[in-house]
Amino acid sequence: MKAGTLIFILLLWHSISIAQYMTFYPEKTIKKRHQVSFASASDGIMLSSAYRQSPAIISGLTYLRASLFFNIVSLNYDFDKVGLFSQIDLNNIGYIFKTKDSTLKARAYTISVPIGIKLGNVKKHGNYLMTGGGTDFPFNYKEKNYHSSRYNKQKFNEWFSDRNPTILPFVYIGCQFQNGISIKAQYYFTDFYNTTFNVNNITPSQPYSHEMINIAAVLLGYNIDYAKLNKKDPEDDF
Repeated sequence: MKAGTLIFILLLWHSISIAQYMTFYPEKTIKKRHQVSFASASDGIMLSSAYRQSPAIISGLTYLRASLFFNIVSLNYDFDKVGLFSQIDLNNIGYIFKTKDSTLKARAYTISVPIGIKLGNVKKHGNYLMTGGGTDFPFNYKEKNYHSSRYNKQKFNEWFSDRNPTILPFVYIGCQFQNGISIKAQYYFTDFYNTTFNVNNITPSQPYSHEMINIAAVLLGYNIDYAKLNKKDPEDDF
């Protein structure tokens, strides 16, 4: 199964789940948010770069990269001004590195599990700050190498690749606005690559042993408030 096919299936399941909830349980979306609730959180765009350290090249930031992220489910435990939450997201993280004659594009699809605390008007869908940490679990790695031109390229795709570590922990800070827009800064403080990875067990070669890739990202999201969309208009009773 290709990575794109899997993502399409997950997004389809995500959309069907929301539609079923709104169709069969409309009365639940009219009530005020309970102290404990399941919901759909923000989907949006991730803008990322990485700090690459290597003895073979000049260390520095890589090119800016844009990708999409999707929320699968969110668990909230809210009070009036403080809330706790955890999510399951589908992320696309990676970096782009260019030299005069070549371009390297590397990315990993991950299941992301952030946890955090919210401070502000969390129970009435207002403005609030959020901070916390979490980890990504990579499940698909893809790499493209372009030499001289975009038509001269090498690429490969690996499921559950050992090129990435098993977990990619991160920390973040951000805010959610009343209109549904959110912004979050996120930093992965471990290496994007598994530095002990061997290309060939017979003649060991460790391509990432002397590199360090730390990814930093800004996530711009929009959270559709289904409770407001499905709220009954009093004029409908007349």
